[in-house]
Amino acid sequence: MPSPSRSAVRATALRPLPLPLPLLLLLLLLSPILSGAADSDSPAVRSDSGMVDLRQPDATRLARFATDNDFIYHAPPPAAPTLWDRIVNWIFFKIYRFFFSPVYKVYRNIFIYAIFMLLLGYMVYRLKDAPFLSAFYGKSAAGRLNLQEVTENIHAMDFEALIAEAVAAGQYRRAVRLNFLKSLRLLTERQHIHWKPEKTNRDYLEELTPSELRLPFQELATRYEYIWYGDFPVDASRYEDARLRFEQFHRQLRGQHDSR
Repeated sequence: MPSPSRSAVRATALRPLPLPLPLLLLLLLLSPILSGAADSDSPAVRSDSGMVDLRQPDATRLARFATDNDFIYHAPPPAAPTLWDRIVNWIFFKIYRFFFSPVYKVYRNIFIYAIFMLLLGYMVYRLKDAPFLSAFYGKSAAGRLNLQEVTENIHAMDFEALIAEAVAAGQYRRAVRLNFLKSLRLLTERQHIHWKPEKTNRDYLEELTPSELRLPFQELATRYEYIWYGDFPVDASRYEDARLRFEQFHRQLRGQHDSR
């Protein structure tokens, strides 16, 4: 006997079961009764016909609440930037672009190198008188001028005693320096120059009067700079030659002063 197909079995399973006719008539008769019982179980909605009492708040209190910061929930608008604010913002914008924009990379590198060189030069300048750098500058402790002799007023210095002390210690370069400072004091006392610690020998040469003193002073200044700043070795005989030239210049100054 052939077995039923799968589709036939599915159709049979989905087919509704037939109800007996007496049972169907009974359900139709009872449906109004069942629906009325369901409606009676639900609560009835009562309509409210009363008048609503609308209260108006006090105008003074409303005005007070309107100005109270605790009840202001929106942020105030930002203030308009002033001229100073715009200038500062422009400066910061330019600085930011200079340091972070790739357009200014070349100029930025030049700026960094320049700052580095300035710092390096400043460090060398500050350390040039340090003892551990004396070998690079060639100045011995015996030939270095006392710092007090540089910063002190030349009018308060006892040059005769200082020169004799330097010669006795064999510090001939220092003695040449003191003779030159003595010459500056004599020129200042006779109002040929106006001495100031920050002035250079070229400044003194340009303001020196009378003009016949310029050539001998220039020769002494060149000799002094060559000996002192050029680290030229000076022995007793060379110092004696320099001392005689200074003495000759000093006599010339005294002669100029006496002839007035």
